[in-house]
Amino acid sequence: RLLRERPFDRVPASYGEDMTVKKDRIDAETGRPKTGALPVDASNPLLWSPSDPRLLHEVSTCEHLLSALQMCGIDNARIELYGTGYRCGDFQYGFEMPLLDGSALEWARGIAHAGLAPARDEDGNTRQRLVMKVKETISVRRGDAFVTAYPSDVLRVSYGIDFSARSSAIGTQWFSWSPVDSNEGSSDPASLLDAASSPESWALAQDNSYLNAVAPARTFCLQEDVEAMLEAGLIQGASARSALVAGPDTWLNPDMLRFRTDEPARHKVLDLLGDLSLLGARGQCGVPVAHIVAYRAGHELHRQFALELLSAWEDGAVEWVTG
Repeated sequence: RLLRERPFDRVPASYGEDMTVKKDRIDAETGRPKTGALPVDASNPLLWSPSDPRLLHEVSTCEHLLSALQMCGIDNARIELYGTGYRCGDFQYGFEMPLLDGSALEWARGIAHAGLAPARDEDGNTRQRLVMKVKETISVRRGDAFVTAYPSDVLRVSYGIDFSARSSAIGTQWFSWSPVDSNEGSSDPASLLDAASSPESWALAQDNSYLNAVAPARTFCLQEDVEAMLEAGLIQGASARSALVAGPDTWLNPDMLRFRTDEPARHKVLDLLGDLSLLGARGQCGVPVAHIVAYRAGHELHRQFALELLSAWEDGAVEWVTG
């Protein structure tokens, strides 16, 4: 059965509870529940989507949900998952978050529908929201791939990808986004899917808010990669409508494109925001105030960058400010 059909819930949390993944695993042998909780933070490798999908991990593909939570203003939440995990060969894997349509749009629409409320501590008091602000240039690099944060008074993420050697359909793309770029227009998430009937009208009809410019961008993959993963028994939470699939020269499902020229680059911005949300601690914002420029990076380099930001905070190159 597809993982998207398994029970899943998001519930309110008190201040300081942060993002917590509560796992109610049903033991396949005994049929009894085995409950545990994972704090969502940058040092917990069990929550990172690994570069090699064959590596063992406890909760995977959670970056889309985390991205939506963070950019919709949620700092404290308890995420509840139920199921048995899944097997691949001789290995018992952990939970895989439902991929839904391969973007963060359904998560963002659900959050908008549920609404937000101030997080309160045990005494009923609210606290000021803090966010990291980069004071010095911070960078990590692997070959020609890199993630760099430059000091800035506002958040901006610029992401470049280059798949030209493997697929001309994807090719080389850049996309840059900032919350301050949002202009006047409809940002009602409940109306998003009805507002555009083609990739061109989607981009033209919507403003540049996260809900419109980033959240709808679907994950993407190469045909050869998805076939190999399916044969290995991976991506169990996916369906035929969960990802854009590129062949050597063309998209295999072009009808799913929401942004004609740069949807993969937009999705990489979505992923990076979700990964950096793991920097949030004690109910604070995880994504730092900086101009973050990434090129040919992925989840592992995102993780290295997050850990570098933590080290920079200890060295005084990053400060916490109200935001």
